[in-house]
Amino acid sequence: MEKRYNKELQERTRAYVEAGTSQAELSRRLGMNNSSSLSRWLNSSYNGDVEKIEKALEEYFRAQEAAEEIAEKAAPYRPAVDYVPTSISEDVFQSIRYCQLHRCVTVLHGDAGVGKTKGAEKFLRENPSSTVYISMTPSTASLNGVCRALAKALKIGGKHNRMDMMEEVRTRLAGTNKVVIVDEAQHLKLPAIEELRSLSDPDIATGTPGNGVCLIGNSEVYDRIRGKAQAEFAQIFTRVKMPRQYRSSRITKEDVRSLFPAVNDEKELAVLLGVARSVYSIRTAQDIYMKAVELNDTSCEGLRRVAKALQVNPAL
Repeated sequence: MEKRYNKELQERTRAYVEAGTSQAELSRRLGMNNSSSLSRWLNSSYNGDVEKIEKALEEYFRAQEAAEEIAEKAAPYRPAVDYVPTSISEDVFQSIRYCQLHRCVTVLHGDAGVGKTKGAEKFLRENPSSTVYISMTPSTASLNGVCRALAKALKIGGKHNRMDMMEEVRTRLAGTNKVVIVDEAQHLKLPAIEELRSLSDPDIATGTPGNGVCLIGNSEVYDRIRGKAQAEFAQIFTRVKMPRQYRSSRITKEDVRSLFPAVNDEKELAVLLGVARSVYSIRTAQDIYMKAVELNDTSCEGLRRVAKALQVNPAL
């Protein structure tokens, strides 16, 4: 029995690929093992389950359309630029610069969602050749995980054990004045922190100075390091210079004005500022606002309804 192909879907897929998404990438997004199946389907010569491929493509394009519709609707309400400077994100930027120039260890810590990562991302974008950026997760925050993350960031291949990897990492960093930024540092295990700390130490044999190491995360990372009574953290604590703590309560009204340029009503601004300054922070305020945009009601009451539905500060 001759297989039937959805010609319209084939044409749409070809147009999508021609617009800039390779067949290999589209296949990956669809969960296919390789792109040859998609290629054969496009050529109407696929021997497998045609219906399965077409259902996956239809589902993918429906999701794309929905995301594009939301993005188009939200565009007038978003800032015109990707990075909006706030008092906290700019302080993070300058603190990383200090860390780089002074070749020290610093810890930038505090509440989630206040702009710490935004400041780090801006620094990376503006200084890509002198920045090594890695972000930790619970599964990558061990010593092995950190060694592999540094090796990957520095494009080091062919090293299979952590001693060789770190030897090459130190060689690549030596004399460069690169700064190492470690985001989500609260996940780090003690041996990983020690290894990172050592990158700031000068080479005694050659006199080559070390590199700045900036740990960014919630206050758990600093609270652990600050425990002077714990001998295991003593070396790290004494090397930390100019630690910075960021609380959502420090967010200013001008910060919120910049982040929500379409909001002119003072009452609406007050709702968003209240959320941003609470434990929920800027990130949640942005989530509430964009949900209100989707619901076509960014009024003060509309924002409050969304906040209450999300169980966020319902007293606003």
